[in-house]
Amino acid sequence: MNPVLACALMFPIPQNGTNIVGNVQVTEVEPGDNFTTLGRRFDVGYYELVESNPDLNPQAPTVWQEVTIPSKFVLPPGARNGILINLPELRLYYFEPSKNRVLTFPVGVGRQGWGTPVCFTSIVGKTKDPTWHVPESIRVARAEEGVELPKTVAPGPDNPLGDYSMRLAVEGGTYLVHGTNDPSGVGRRSSSGCIRMFPEDIEELFSLTKVGTPVQIVNEPLKTGWDGQHLYLEAHVPLETENKTVPASTKSMVELVSQAAKKYHVGVDWDKAREVAEEQNGIPTIISTNSIKDVGAATEDEPNHPQVIEGSRPVSAAKTVADSTDVSGDPSGDDDESLNEAMTPAED
Repeated sequence: MNPVLACALMFPIPQNGTNIVGNVQVTEVEPGDNFTTLGRRFDVGYYELVESNPDLNPQAPTVWQEVTIPSKFVLPPGARNGILINLPELRLYYFEPSKNRVLTFPVGVGRQGWGTPVCFTSIVGKTKDPTWHVPESIRVARAEEGVELPKTVAPGPDNPLGDYSMRLAVEGGTYLVHGTNDPSGVGRRSSSGCIRMFPEDIEELFSLTKVGTPVQIVNEPLKTGWDGQHLYLEAHVPLETENKTVPASTKSMVELVSQAAKKYHVGVDWDKAREVAEEQNGIPTIISTNSIKDVGAATEDEPNHPQVIEGSRPVSAAKTVADSTDVSGDPSGDDDESLNEAMTPAED
């Protein structure tokens, strides 16, 4: 079954101190669906669907069963210009202030031991139909797993970089934002450090960006949001959890929420906030009370707020960001031979 492809999720950039876009929606499982096909159809990632649908079988959900599509987002903290990637969220945001819009895409990031770096950087090169110059470190690692990789892979269907790549300045050009010949790796910790996108998504982002576009990569498993009336909390599974008995985010959650409540002069339903932090379902949820005095008040149901702007599409397991097998291994080189020897991936 050929996948039904989505267009980018596109929204107006929130104004007046607000930072929430989109709406949570629901669809039904169709024959032949799994979380990879659903993600491709709605432009959400595999683990975003796992987080928001913990009771469903990701590989074989029951036909006609309802599936929550987590297409409402608290924008991560960072500059509202260029590319912003939040690693635990497995999601990239592209801001165009001149057009008052933000586009967002699911991504695959570095698996454990081959982590994607948190950094401020920029795009320093763009290549259509890139050649993959396989870093020696990756060839050695894959050889230990019994897989022999060539030194180069020409453009084409066997190239793990897909049809487009954009090189980042960080660490001497080690890391790329690129397409893929294996869409199942999008929305997972699946790469050797590079940012992996659906083929249709990287084609769109490639056309919108230019050399010099700023890129910020952050690690924010918890985000607080404000829609002008209500305080929200959005929680994702952290990339690494050191304390397995108590959620690693609990202490930082209290500090983060307290700061936001003070800023917006609202009370907090702390039971709800802790529930959201522990469930880690990736969906922005109201945690504020009607008044700063009503700390024990019940939260109300979420309203639908910002709408998708014209030109974008409507959107009709275990709780861990597990690694998935990476048949390609990247960071990866394009046709710039001078950068190939610098391609030693950073480790977590």
